[in-house]
Order: sequence, then C-alpha cells, then structure tokens
Amino acid sequence: MRRFRHPPPCWIALAALAVLPGAARAAEAPARVAALRVTLAARPASPIHAGAAYLKETLEAAAPGRVEVQLAVAGPQGNGTAMLADLRRGAAQLAILDAESQAIPAAQLTILPFLFRDPAHRRRVAEGAEGRLLARRIADQSGLAVLGFFASPEHVVATAAGPITRPADLRGMVFRVAPQPVLVEGVRGLEVSAFPLPAPVLYGAAGQRMVAGGHVDLQTVLDLNLHEMLPHLSDSATPFAAGLHAVLADRGALAALPGDLQAVLAEAVQRAARRQMDLAEESRLRLQRELEARGAKFAPLEAAAFRDALRPTWEKVARALKAEDVLGAILNAQ
Repeated sequence: MRRFRHPPPCWIALAALAVLPGAARAAEAPARVAALRVTLAARPASPIHAGAAYLKETLEAAAPGRVEVQLAVAGPQGNGTAMLADLRRGAAQLAILDAESQAIPAAQLTILPFLFRDPAHRRRVAEGAEGRLLARRIADQSGLAVLGFFASPEHVVATAAGPITRPADLRGMVFRVAPQPVLVEGVRGLEVSAFPLPAPVLYGAAGQRMVAGGHVDLQTVLDLNLHEMLPHLSDSATPFAAGLHAVLADRGALAALPGDLQAVLAEAVQRAARRQMDLAEESRLRLQRELEARGAKFAPLEAAAFRDALRPTWEKVARALKAEDVLGAILNAQ
C-alpha cells in the first residue's frame, strides 16, 4: 500500500483510532475491498463537492484495490437529519454535514453572524485547538466520530438602498434570514425585522419589496442575479456567515475497517479538508470579481462594531447549544 508523504495531524489520527478498541485486531484481518458511501449536501460544482471528490481520489489512490468511495450528493438543501440517519443505519459511512443543519446542536454554532473575523480565522479554528474542542462537542452530542471540517460558502449582506457600514444601517430593516432558528436568533442583536425565507425566492421578495436586504452566499447571488435587486453587497473578506461542515463517520463503520485503512482514511480526510479550504478561498475571490464585473457594488463594513453588537446574542445561542466553551475558544483564537 502506498503511504502519504506526510503523517496526518495527530489529533485526527487519535480521534479516528482511540475510540475503536478493535483497531489492532482489524489490522490483522485479510485484505478486502471496503465500500464507503459519502453523503453530502452541496451543489455539484461547489468547493464542498470538489473537496469530497478530492477525498475520493486521494483515498482510492492511497489504498488501490482496497477501497471504493461513492459520493451521494443530496443537493444544496440536503436534509441533515436524514444524512445522520443514513450513517447510523449503515446506509452511508461518512457524511459532510451542512453547518446550518439542526441535527447536531454544536455544529450550528459556526453559522452565527460575524463569528469569524475572516476566512483565515475560520481556517485557523478548523485546524487548531478550537476545532478539536468543537469536534469533541459534536462527537459527544451525536455519538459520531468527527474526522475534520470543510468550509461552508461565505454569506454577505445584500441590500437595495445603499451600502451597509455599521449595525445602525440595518436597524429596523426587513431582512431576509435563512429559515434556521440559530440564524433567526442570531440577528436579534442587529435590531432587524427578521424575515425567514429560502434563498430561491429572495429575488421575487426583493422585487416586490417584501424585504430590503438579507444575507446570501455569493454563488446564489450569481445564480439568481440577485445583484439586480440587491446591488449593494458587503465585502466577502468579512463574511456575514462562514460556517464549517463537519466530516462525520459512524464509529462502528470505522471499527469495521482494517486498522491501516482507518489511519489512511483519517489522513485522506485531512488532506481533503486542506484542499477544500484552498478551493473555497479561490471560489470566494473569483465570485466576488465576477459579480463586480456584472455591476454589483461591494463595500467594507465596520466588522468590530458588528461583533460588539452581536456578542450578547452569540453567548445566548451558545448556552442553548451547550457550546459556551467552544464560543470562547473561537473568539479568543488568534
């Protein structure tokens, strides 16, 4: 079997193996082809999908003839509860869980508005001690193993009347929010009139002046031509939301793998996570340039003012999610 040149980060190797008491015995089992089905909620051409495809390529190349990976794409609105049910009943062995999924409380923490200072801050959290703490909390709440994190699409603030600079610029605005309780609660500190609404109907809602603004990811802005109705966008370098997709595995499914394949899988996920983070950043920059070329107007905002306004809301949500220590670690991450 070919080995990777660099060893996987030790926390992932330990997370994948320490919980599996049968790992040593499995390593002695005869070689067999392991079929791994990976479920994910993503657009076919998105960085999430590309990261999953890279995981498949990397894992199959590392263990030629011993593992086959199937990607099961549920689309961008995939049901997180159904994905976890597939894991637990053995219909899938891995899942890349949308950060907005309500299936695991702590997993939702990362979509709080303006929690991450920038995409680089999110990446440091995902790859550092803060990510290890978040992974343990998700594992405790779900009973699943967390092998790593992918980057969710960045969301920006989009408005019709003019650029948003300070929280006061949003005060009283009818503001589209994704229909997720954490996000609806998360914008309370901005004193907006939250209007829960799926992204596909945002163009019509803005055209009928049902909303004056909202948060949305850049790919959706481009796909739906939302910049025609909401031309003023906040700079994606300071995202409204920049969540993390957890890469999850059923512990029993991991234990059924030979010990050497468990280690190879752990390393492959980490390599795919690093590659996916790179792709997500490339996508963010490309999409912003393309939207600017089409007439969208991007402007920076006073990020510190938004964070100050939202801190009490963050703390309230973190208590409800039983992740107050995780919130503190993320906020203190350098």
